Amino acid sequence: MPNSLPLALAAEWFTATTFLVLCLSHIFAAKAWSLLFQDAMKHPAAGLVIGYVTLVFGVLLMIARWRWAGDLRSIVTAVA
Repeated sequence: MPNSLPLALAAEWFTATTFLVLCLSHIFAAKAWSLLFQDAMKHPAAGLVIGYVTLVFGVLLMIARWRWAGDLRSIVTAVA
């Protein structure tokens, strides 16, 4: 498919979009985020579930971006 987006570039776009949406969400709905995590942390396995979801997305991004060149793309991958 000549018009398809390379996997590494798709991962970068996904990360950038996620950062933007989450940052804006935390700025404009800080109280809602606070209430969400206060309610979630009442459950004994909440930290495990949140960590698992984060780990899965992090591993998928690491698989999509397997080259490390020390440039901005590698920094975005490491932060994600």
